[in-house]
Amino acid sequence: MKTQSTTFDDAAGRTWSCRVDWAAMRRSKAAGVDLSKYEEHLEAFYMLGPELIDALWAVVSPQGKNPGMVETLVQFEQSLTGEHLERARDALAAGVCEFYPESRAAHIKAAVQAVEEQVQKILSNYSFTSSQEGSG
Repeated sequence: MKTQSTTFDDAAGRTWSCRVDWAAMRRSKAAGVDLSKYEEHLEAFYMLGPELIDALWAVVSPQGKNPGMVETLVQFEQSLTGEHLERARDALAAGVCEFYPESRAAHIKAAVQAVEEQVQKILSNYSFTSSQEGSG
């Protein structure tokens, strides 16, 4: 895993905490992204799509009631750009790992590492293919 921080900043500079507890686990399950089955969602999380946003909102939504924070999912979505979303994804992984005992956390970290390596391999192949097409 790239980072162990459980916090991330959105595009407006607000800091969110991905501290996972049982309430967050229940909210994630209700949102259709059960974080107790984190490994099953990893590929979708690396696509930076709606499943990741739903999981993040399930964890951070209670913070939306704090002054200066956003209160709705739509506002939250609008505050996340690519770079911020990657940091949020990493913070979520760290939060889930902190929630579980070390044995389970180690399994999650290994799964994250495997997906990161797979993504890097795909991206490096894409970069090579794109540069070959442009030089012809």
